[in-house]
Amino acid sequence: MNLLVLGGTSFLGPAIVESAPLAQTVRDTAQWMEKTRPDFDFGVKPGAPGITRAREAELIAAWKAHTKI
Repeated sequence: MNLLVLGGTSFLGPAIVESAPLAQTVRDTAQWMEKTRPDFDFGVKPGAPGITRAREAELIAAWKAHTKI
């Protein structure tokens, strides 16, 4: 089991925490994405970095509507 923890681990108490180096986690995730081709819509062409400005605006608007900002 690999666990990526950003911050402290004191909340886990006596539990054993195993972690993988970040590079390994990224590599494993990329391999999983390549192998399984999950059906995620990131709003861009496969392999393109980031999201479009239109998709960003859509996500921000949805977040603001949800959080009532």
